[in-house]
Amino acid sequence: MCKLRRKCKGLYITAMSLLLVLAVLCGACLVFLLDCYHADAEAITTFSADASVKCQTMGQYTVFIPDNPTAGFVFYPGAKVEHTAYVPLMQACASEGILCVLVEMPLYFPLIDGNAAEGIHEFYDEIDTWYIGGHSLGGYAASGFVADHTDVYDGLILLASYTSSDLRNADLAVLSIYGSEDQIMSRERYSEGVQKLPADYIEIILSGGCHAYFGMYDGQDGAYARNITNDEQIRMTAHVIADFIRE
Repeated sequence: MCKLRRKCKGLYITAMSLLLVLAVLCGACLVFLLDCYHADAEAITTFSADASVKCQTMGQYTVFIPDNPTAGFVFYPGAKVEHTAYVPLMQACASEGILCVLVEMPLYFPLIDGNAAEGIHEFYDEIDTWYIGGHSLGGYAASGFVADHTDVYDGLILLASYTSSDLRNADLAVLSIYGSEDQIMSRERYSEGVQKLPADYIEIILSGGCHAYFGMYDGQDGAYARNITNDEQIRMTAHVIADFIRE
């Protein structure tokens, strides 16, 4: 009887120890996911936007609507970056005549909801041309989604990112943009990803640009930018995206 009690006590202690370790690990994971790069509210406020662009929020989607939009663009934010950091980029693209849908990702992690773009185009029947893309891990998640939705989307736009899927035979126009001073994006993974893109993909390297300047948020590699401001990189990116969509 004593041996049985000791055995049960040992099992209880082991089980409680495992539960404690699991709780600590879960807590650490939650802290990691909830910790994010916050949008720079002051910089966003001072960003000069086109007053004619309307903005509306529908659940996890913030939509930027220009007068007579010529195309639609669904955008996935980078991992651990507050989605509002990309409001200036969306405003700049909308001022070029592109209806932009900025997606808020659960726990700031785009891979959790890679299918977030599902059905968005159905709300805007007047738009026949659609693109999807994202920044960093957001672009990675968007590429996985578009691989199975080439019947809806005409192109993929990657900002300091690379594809997760083999798109070599996909009927998609692909634009890849990154800054010459990017200190975050893996060049090795980028090179591997390029091999999975259609042969006619377009690559634009922004001279002096960095990883973080596609949005306006604190942290990452903004100090490495050379002879270019956050505002300038966003506006240059919007012009490149607009020219790409018009082609």
